[in-house]
Formats: sequence, C-alpha cells, structure tokens
Amino acid sequence: MLFCGISGDFDGGVEADLWEPFPSSPTVYFFLAHCGIVACVLYLWWSKTMGPLPGCVRRVMLALNGDAVGLGLFNWGWETN
Repeated sequence: MLFCGISGDFDGGVEADLWEPFPSSPTVYFFLAHCGIVACVLYLWWSKTMGPLPGCVRRVMLALNGDAVGLGLFNWGWETN
C-alpha cells in the first residue's frame, strides 16, 4: 500500500488528464481522492503506525516484475494492450 499509494496516486494527482474544467464536481472529487490517498499514506508513515519493513523493496520489485510478466504474456496471447 505504501509504494502504490505514494507513486501511483501522486503521479495521478500531478499529471491529471481531466475532461472537465477545474471547479466542476468530477474534477474536485478526482483531486480529493488522489491527494487524500497520498495524505493518508504519509500520515500513517510519519506517525509510525505503518511503514516499510526490512526487505520490502525487494518483495515489491519481485511482485511487480511477476505481474508485468503475467500481463505481458496475457497481452501477447490475446493480442491486446
């Protein structure tokens, strides 16, 4: 959760591809959802309620690479993207 919340939602909040102008309801919801997840993860980390464990980077990278291989094989087999 720590790595996905920080990297994915931070990137989504910074590089948002919005289809409506800023003061609209979907745009405000988009930013509240993405920035709220980042704020919650940072709060849990800084309050020492949750944090990275020893060896977690290796496990996350192995899981990410395994997921990428599986998705790559699926996309290759079904000719999708």
